Formats: sequence, structure tokens, C-alpha cells
Amino acid sequence: MKIEKACVPKRRALVCATLFSVIVCGVKPATAQEAHVQVAQAEVVQARGDGQKQKGQISGVGLYKVRQISHTERAEIEALEPPKKFAVVQATQIQGQSPSELLVSAHEKSLTAATVAELNEVIAILAKATEQEVSDEDFAYAQKLVSWTLNRRGEAFTDQAQEFFEAGQKENASRLESQAMADFNAALANDQTRWKARQNRGIAFALQGDFGKAVIDFSEVIEANPGYINAWFNRAEIYYEEQQFQKAVKDYSQVLTLRPGDQGALTGRGHAYFQQGHYEEAYADYNEVTQLSPNDAKSLTQRGDALCLLEKWEEAADDYRKAIESNHEFARAYLSASWLMSTCPLERYRDKELAVAVAQKAISLHSEDDYRYLDVLAAAHASAENYPVAVSTIEKAITIAPEREQKALQERLELYKVNKPYRQLPQK
Repeated sequence: MKIEKACVPKRRALVCATLFSVIVCGVKPATAQEAHVQVAQAEVVQARGDGQKQKGQISGVGLYKVRQISHTERAEIEALEPPKKFAVVQATQIQGQSPSELLVSAHEKSLTAATVAELNEVIAILAKATEQEVSDEDFAYAQKLVSWTLNRRGEAFTDQAQEFFEAGQKENASRLESQAMADFNAALANDQTRWKARQNRGIAFALQGDFGKAVIDFSEVIEANPGYINAWFNRAEIYYEEQQFQKAVKDYSQVLTLRPGDQGALTGRGHAYFQQGHYEEAYADYNEVTQLSPNDAKSLTQRGDALCLLEKWEEAADDYRKAIESNHEFARAYLSASWLMSTCPLERYRDKELAVAVAQKAISLHSEDDYRYLDVLAAAHASAENYPVAVSTIEKAITIAPEREQKALQERLELYKVNKPYRQLPQK
């Protein structure tokens, strides 16, 4: 979006968002509630039982993680001090203040502005300041300050929207998400160098499922500020979601170069290695995470999953036991333990009755409507020679599983129909 300058009169307008009657340049909302905010970004990563993330959901059910700009970073005013010497203004004053004086006032208010109402006031003052002819220096400063303020207001919308989302008010949250996006767009229209607004817009695109635009924004943030870790991490997450696992590994690795020991990046890279069948590399990353958080049930389970595929059955079983001891409510640990006890090719690691009980425990802690859990329960029943139950259970899993999982599930169904259990095959 370009900032157009009118020729007659010599007045230049700041670009401001105007969606849904949000206060923008002095326009008030219909209600106080409408001055609230966008759906906040989900901050949870949940791994699948086999070390994968579940694809297809970005916000809501926490299966996707993006990192936002921190509150400390948001508060930075950057180099936005007013020009030391404003041009001599001969234009008619507005409400007793010249444009230059209004710019000084806007700057002063921006130093403490935090709420939507306070940021609206800064924007309104800047709009008044630029209603008349101003010097190029003053207008350039106004653009930068309004860009900063619009980005901050978009962030405020984002924060407040979390309350709507958590309260189940998804319609309000979705509507306000558009308002935040409008602010980020307007911030960039006024100042293309404002990388924080681009980072925020990239997050918004990602949560909307528009991964292509999100990648473009994160890539431009990286080009402008290659040391900004969150842009690398977020782009890696999108590459993973898009099954571009090699690119994901590269970006996670860059995060780890900038911040050694970053557990989110280690976990993400481990998942990406896992998806490519690089189980040794996946194990190494999961193991490092576990060393950093030795009592974390999720980390222990992920390492166990890699060990299982490396055919290190005893070590895998030990990790699952430790995970359950660490967190008796962590369903994934029960799920993986049941899978090992049902499908291990070595009989001494199988336990027919316990595998069924543990799979049922996992479902009781999680859900009966997750195909992964039904698949494991079916395998446990087949291992226990309860084939009719195994067939009906995996048939239910097939009805709700994504397309990419259908082939494997169908193959197991055919085994159960002829009274054969499923056994893991040695990895090549």
C-alpha cells in the first residue's frame, strides 16, 4: 500500500486502518467491547505418538506453536525521538497547537501508551498534526510514529483477544483478528522498515493458515534482522507444517546457532528428522531436550519413540515408565507404552492384557475421537487376540483419520480380519 500525497492542497495523509469502527484517527467504536481484540496465537506444540506433529490445525487445539514478539521488545520506542529542530511552522494552529507541537505531544504520550484507548489518542494527535502542510522531516517522523503506534495497537488487540478466545467468544475473536491485521498492514504502509509489524503480520497469516504469505513475511524479517530468533523459529514451524522437513531442519538449526539449547528448536528439529526417517538424529535432539528437562514426560516420551524405532526396546520402555511416573495424566506416554507392548517384534517386551489396559487409560485421559488412540487400542486388542474388537475399533479410526494415514490403517485392518496381529518391522 502506498502513501499518496495530494497535490492541492499540500496535505499528506497517514495510512490508518478503519475496519469495524475501531478507533482509528479519532473514529470511535460502536461499543467498548469492540475496542477489544484478536485471537491470540496458540503457544503449544503437541507431538504425535510416533514423534510427529499433527497437521492441519493451527490455533485452538494446541498443535502449532508460533513465537510472538516479547513484551519487552514491544515496549521499545526505538529511535523515534522527535527531530531536534522542528521546522518553523507558519500554518494555522489546531486547537492552540502547531503541527510540530502536536508531534511532540504525540511522542510524549507514546512513551507511556499501553492500552487501546491510549494508543488511539496518539494516532488521533498524529492525524491532526498532518492535516496541514508540514515539512518533509516532520511528516517522515509522523509516519514512523504512527507506524509504531499502529503496530503496538495491533499487539494490544492480539493480547486482549486471548481473553475472548479463552472465554469461548470465537466470533468476536475472529472479527477482532481482522482489526489487528488491519493495524499491522497500516503500520507497514507507513513504514516498510518496521520489521516488528511484519513479524506480527506473519504470525497472523500463519494462524489464518495462509502459510505462503507468512513465510514471505518471516523471510523479510530475517533479511532485515537476521539475529531475530523468533522469525527463524516461526518459519521453521511453517516449513514443518508444509512437510518441507529439510527446510525446517535448516531453520531450526539456525535458531540453535543463535541460541544453543533452545528446547523448542531441538524438539522441532527432532520431529523434522523423525519425519524423514533420520531416527538417530531425532534421538540426539530428543535426548538433549531430555537432558535439559530430565523429568519432563513429553520429552521422555519423544525420546522413547525414537528409541523404539531404533529397536532399542528396553531403553524405550524405560523412558515410557519414567514419563508415566513423572506425569500420571500424560496420555501420550500411555499411548506409546501400549504400542510397544502390542507391536514389538520381540515377545519378551509384549504384554497382551496390560497393553489393552494401558491403551484404554490413554483414551480415558485424551479422547475417544482421536484416530491415533483408536489405532493403538485396536493393535492392543489384536495382540490379545480380540480380533472382532480390533476390527471394529480400527474401522472407527479409519472413518476419522486424515487421508495420509488411510493406507497404513487399512493394511492393519486387513491383518485383523484374518486374525493376525500387527508387528513393527525392523527399520532399514
